[in-house]
Amino acid sequence: MLMREVLGKTVSIRPDPVVTVEPIGTLEPLSTVTGIKIVDDADHPGDPEYRWLMLEDGTYVNYDYPPAGLRFDWLDAPTGPRFPFDLYRVKWDFQVYPFGFASRPAAFQRLKPQDHTLMDETMQNLWFDQIKLEGGGLARDELLQAWRWLTASDRFITNGQGPDILRDYIRQERLDERLPGIFPLASAGNVLRGTPDYDGRAFLAVDTLRPGMTFPSDLSHDKHPWWIHYATTTTGRKLPDGTYLCNPFSTRKWVGRNAPHPVLASETVRIEMRFLDRIPAGTPVPSPYNPPRYGV
Repeated sequence: MLMREVLGKTVSIRPDPVVTVEPIGTLEPLSTVTGIKIVDDADHPGDPEYRWLMLEDGTYVNYDYPPAGLRFDWLDAPTGPRFPFDLYRVKWDFQVYPFGFASRPAAFQRLKPQDHTLMDETMQNLWFDQIKLEGGGLARDELLQAWRWLTASDRFITNGQGPDILRDYIRQERLDERLPGIFPLASAGNVLRGTPDYDGRAFLAVDTLRPGMTFPSDLSHDKHPWWIHYATTTTGRKLPDGTYLCNPFSTRKWVGRNAPHPVLASETVRIEMRFLDRIPAGTPVPSPYNPPRYGV
């Protein structure tokens, strides 16, 4: 996905994504560049404050780098897929708590009632399939590490009931333990599908994945962004447009990739409309990150 951007100031061009490499040129302010993707700094993998824009010719310019904190202005941001029905984007923390929000490891809203749904072999394989989609080209051992990291019991979505301590069908471990669980959560910046209703407060009855349902053979974030979310993190770093930086949920073990999780519940769940922005039918689904990024 090509990204055209306008530079806010003079930047150096480097052959590799690291400042210790000698520059091979410069670009003047208000120059327009076409980038292929945003990549991590080679010396700071997984750190969202050190990133580079890879240009069409394979060279790099600073995208984010302390202390300058460079941020380019989007000229024409890539757009997401369109669907013939309304969707509802989950607001980022800075939109929900404008007078002070806490940066947290993962940005999400709880769907209520807030009960764990048990993950049997089918549900665990469904989740692992999404990790495999995002981890294209990785060896199975690396994918299993990503599974362990994203589903661990100290993660926001399993909260003490992950397959790292309970039954794990993917790694074939602790098969005599009880099934692990997953919370019904919606990651900030992602979209939901559902039915608006009112019961003292306006809310959305959310269309979730359910145990026992027939899952689409092409299930993915691209095709079903209301069922497969990309986990996000909020930061206290303010951008020039007055919004705040919101990044992919990541780790050094999973650099430069989206972190998918299913929106799963065993009963009807809902979320208050005050946490949502309506995306009208036919409107491109926005990126869950701020600034927008597609194909991290």
